[in-house]
Amino acid sequence: MANLTFTLKEIEDLAHKVSALDQFLSKKEHELLLAIFASAAEQVTRNKAGRGVFPAPQQGAGSATLEDLQQQLLKAYIPGNEPPHGINAKIIGDVSGS
Repeated sequence: MANLTFTLKEIEDLAHKVSALDQFLSKKEHELLLAIFASAAEQVTRNKAGRGVFPAPQQGAGSATLEDLQQQLLKAYIPGNEPPHGINAKIIGDVSGS
């Protein structure tokens, strides 16, 4: 699969949609979601056309389902592999949920 390219407008539209979920998230879930996005942001590069580029998602044949994404996220965190004081994530922005 080719790398995923995107524009600022596409990210803004997605952020607007995701923000609708905020009312349903606990403070911890809100912080976790921000940490996931912060981690993803570290993987973005820019191509010659000025579009953002993410590495191609690693998946099997066909499109990833929500269940596939859930399993990928669950496998990314394996209890017992984290440092003794937890995992540190760089969060950029307001985590107050307001």
